Amino acid sequence: LPPPVPRRSLSLPFAASRGRTAVAKMSLDAPVFQFEIAEGALLKVSHGDAITLTEVATLTGLGSGEHCELVASTFAAVLQANSYGAHSPKMSKPLYDAALRQLLPGVGQLHDSHKSAVSLFFSNMFYAFDRAGQDSAPTDELLAGLVILSGGSKTSKLAFAFNLFDETGEDAIEQVNLARLLSAFLTALMACTS
Repeated sequence: LPPPVPRRSLSLPFAASRGRTAVAKMSLDAPVFQFEIAEGALLKVSHGDAITLTEVATLTGLGSGEHCELVASTFAAVLQANSYGAHSPKMSKPLYDAALRQLLPGVGQLHDSHKSAVSLFFSNMFYAFDRAGQDSAPTDELLAGLVILSGGSKTSKLAFAFNLFDETGEDAIEQVNLARLLSAFLTALMACTS
């Protein structure tokens, strides 16, 4: 038998600062969720990833209710205010940051370590969608990815994301847009994992 693999653990600053009596320690080896996305390629969400995602949703307030329409209207307003169409196909990193500041005003009041963690989390989300490395990402894919963080039912999130990709308004999407929708969800999930 091979020697046992040492168990790795993760200490999160979130857990200690939220009034808990001890810093959360858990095995990073045991995934909460695991999905084979291609032959030999697994998407794993660990306990640490799940805690980080929950903490970010809690710290930002996104997890406290259904915010799909609020996310969409905030991003549309920022695009419109900056002379892009409300339905601009691409969003730059500075506009994304401006939209997040407007959407999540309470983040500015957080402790510096939490503010940094939230900023890093959302920057990682943006850059996961910036596949060409040009500081811009598809707006509809970004919005579909961000609604994963929103509270509410899976049905409302799927309906919202579906409507983002319904180009005709006839409750139908082309096969290529269905692939983009699914890709957006997977991209967001992958951005949320370590």
